[in-house]
Amino acid sequence: MPEEANSSSVAVKLETCFAAVNRCPNCVKWINSNYFVIAAFRTLVLYSVRRVSATITTAAGKVTLNGHDFLISCVESNCVNNFALVASGDKKGNLILWKLKDTGTSIEFVSKSILNNVHQMTINCIKLLIDDTNSYLFSCAGSSIKVFSVKWMSLDSSDVSSNLVAAVDLGRSIAFQLDAVFTVGSSLFLFAALDDCRLHVFLCDNFKDDPTDVRKVFRSEAFDDWIRGISILYLTDSVSQFVNGDTILVAVSSQDTFIQIFTLYAIQSPDGVNDVSSTEIGMRKTLIKNANGEVTWNIYPESILSAHTDKVFSVQFLPYGEKDVELGLLSSSFDRSVVLWSYDLTCSTSKLTGGVESDSRVLRCTQMSPNKEHIIAYNYTGSLVSWCSSSDDTSSPSAKSYSNLSWRSSLTSSGHFYPPTSVDWNPDHCAVECDSKSVKYFVTCGKDKIVRAVSQIELEDEGGGKTSIWQEVARPQIHGYEMNCLKLLNDVTLVSCGDEKILRVFDCTHSFTSVFDNFCPGRSLQIPQTFELSKTAAVPALGLSNKAVDDRFDEQHNVFAQKMSFDDQVSPVNVFTNAHLAERTLWGEKIKLYGHGNEVFSVTSFCSDCAKLIASASKATSSETACILLWVYGSTSDKVCLADSTGGLAHTLTVTDLNFSPDGNFLLSVSRDRSICVFAVLPRRVNEKQSYTLALQHKVEFHKRIIWKSCWLSSEDPSHYKFLTGSRDKTIVLWKFSKNSQSSFDWIKSTCQNGLESGDCILSTRSEKCCSQSFSSGVTALDGVHIGCDQISSAYHLVCAGLENGQLFLAKLVDDSEIVILHTFDSFSSHVLDVNSVKFSCRSVNVRSAKSEEESDEKLWLTTLSNDHIVKLFKIDW
Repeated sequence: MPEEANSSSVAVKLETCFAAVNRCPNCVKWINSNYFVIAAFRTLVLYSVRRVSATITTAAGKVTLNGHDFLISCVESNCVNNFALVASGDKKGNLILWKLKDTGTSIEFVSKSILNNVHQMTINCIKLLIDDTNSYLFSCAGSSIKVFSVKWMSLDSSDVSSNLVAAVDLGRSIAFQLDAVFTVGSSLFLFAALDDCRLHVFLCDNFKDDPTDVRKVFRSEAFDDWIRGISILYLTDSVSQFVNGDTILVAVSSQDTFIQIFTLYAIQSPDGVNDVSSTEIGMRKTLIKNANGEVTWNIYPESILSAHTDKVFSVQFLPYGEKDVELGLLSSSFDRSVVLWSYDLTCSTSKLTGGVESDSRVLRCTQMSPNKEHIIAYNYTGSLVSWCSSSDDTSSPSAKSYSNLSWRSSLTSSGHFYPPTSVDWNPDHCAVECDSKSVKYFVTCGKDKIVRAVSQIELEDEGGGKTSIWQEVARPQIHGYEMNCLKLLNDVTLVSCGDEKILRVFDCTHSFTSVFDNFCPGRSLQIPQTFELSKTAAVPALGLSNKAVDDRFDEQHNVFAQKMSFDDQVSPVNVFTNAHLAERTLWGEKIKLYGHGNEVFSVTSFCSDCAKLIASASKATSSETACILLWVYGSTSDKVCLADSTGGLAHTLTVTDLNFSPDGNFLLSVSRDRSICVFAVLPRRVNEKQSYTLALQHKVEFHKRIIWKSCWLSSEDPSHYKFLTGSRDKTIVLWKFSKNSQSSFDWIKSTCQNGLESGDCILSTRSEKCCSQSFSSGVTALDGVHIGCDQISSAYHLVCAGLENGQLFLAKLVDDSEIVILHTFDSFSSHVLDVNSVKFSCRSVNVRSAKSEEESDEKLWLTTLSNDHIVKLFKIDW
């Protein structure tokens, strides 16, 4: 483990994170009205909900909780005062209990308790109940239901403890869903949905004294398909003036498209009623008597609700207040709709109040916030969908009628539902100095075959001020292959590669630039003067590539362009919906680059006023295929096979990373064969046209394992170059070399005219190792930024390293002779699996003197992504 410096000169804050919800039911749950939790692969992400204005609400991931070693299959939460308990179960039957504290401005982790091997199969559902001062956790997996007593509400202790108090054996049946409720006399009702398409009811007469005495008292035959949702509402005459006695309402949703409501109401001390231990019903009442004969429950089907046209996967009774005259029920279905039902207690009638039509794919789960102002849902691909309510009714939220509420889409941040693989910031922010007036955005790609663009936008709040948030603003490419790497040539041109043998170059459209015109006032994209913007892009019915759409196309495309044109006055809640991002923010494909014999694995680019260069490499198992191709974008493409000084190929295995030097004079490549190569980028004339070639300057083999990443570092001296390499041998190494004292461009140009061959050296010294730093695991991601100061002697390089075990480190390069760890990310800020890429928003930033009257607007951002499916954005204060 590297040693950390005594005093850190940087402060790191997790600004937001982007993640997709797991493809399992019960993976979203509200903690309180301001926070909800989602399960994203092996991590819990806590989202903060903020109402910016009367019509705009935002939700962003602010906290990550790491602890599971397997995919999380369900979550549950319960809140008491300003403390909350979150439970999560995974695919291997493990449970983790998290104690959190809401400070008012943020939510903080307090402690956790891990319960290993609770079940032998995937945990399908969890339920938390609070009875007086006791808390109980119910979990179902396979053919068993287990009950735990949990102690966590003590304010004097931060510990969370639990012990098993009961277990219910279901025989050969499998439990999909469960819910439970405590009633009078410490009785417990447990409702379970099994794979026999029936609702099973279990009763424990005195749970506190004898929690093991659980018996089945009811079984329903009223479902034609599997039950997917259960929700319970317990009403007493002390809670509602419209209820006479204790009443339990049970809503059950099924794949047969229906929702059935069952009612249980208590009858005190009945005469002549025998105990019914197990009964099947159709449309008649059934009596359930407890063991001591004090209370008998009458259960019967209340109603059947029909509005959905496909499987109903979620149902939820809404929070009920003393002033409410209506009961609310929320349901969602694979038909892409969310329906809100109301039940009038004064006349005992239920009706369809309304609903919202989702622009997303089929919905797996829907939850309403405790204050009834927000609805959160997620679709089949894990994208979050949310709505916020608005009403002219001035009464308290709990007393508002559901029919008076209108629902609007709100902004949420989602992410990749498979591992993200590459990230890049627009080159305008990778220039020598950051420009505070230019647009900040980054793009990511992943194994989910999608390229996503994320930017900071500004929204007008209720006070007339501006609120900045990070939001996904475009999906430039939706591909048919898993994406491996991408690179932005400039603000408006993107090159990407997937598991195919070609590269694709894309140009942005008017629909993309309009986002910044509307939501980034005072900031703009750097668009080349010769660049022509098309209106939008679309995928033809019989095509596989994005095609630019504008007035120059045929009539069929003109109609499509009018349909997909961007309205400058459109609301942000309509611009950033899943449907708009997937259909109206595509970039037009400019050109395909053919030349590789295997799937392309890595790509890099360099853009200047003189040339646009692209270098790419493919997967390789031999020296014949381990070549790098150099492309000249904007003119006749030229591909060059890299050769070493002896005439052989430079690498023998897959080139894992490519990088042009900041001035574009050199190309750095690292490979699985553990070699590092530095090439000079040399101009030449081919058929009276300007082109470029590559000359191998140096090849070194130092690392003992695969080299995964490399990066160049900016230097004050233009004749000196520095770069870093990171390897599976758990080290990062600093290398430097100096260039010939002559003007490199003039010297190279004159030499090329005389026929410079591959292998001619323009370096005055060979690349040499300066220093190294060891870590606890292999280095899989690497990037650096130059921190400039008024005094040159005070300037330094800040380096971020990501490891195979998910850890993140910030290090300081001291006098090119030592790498000192400045900051170690804690276990919750780091990732849980291999870090695939890290990227600073700038290549160089300046620190103003403390005596300077003008404050700096420069900000440094760090983007990290990992195989744990999560993209994290950090703000770095230096």
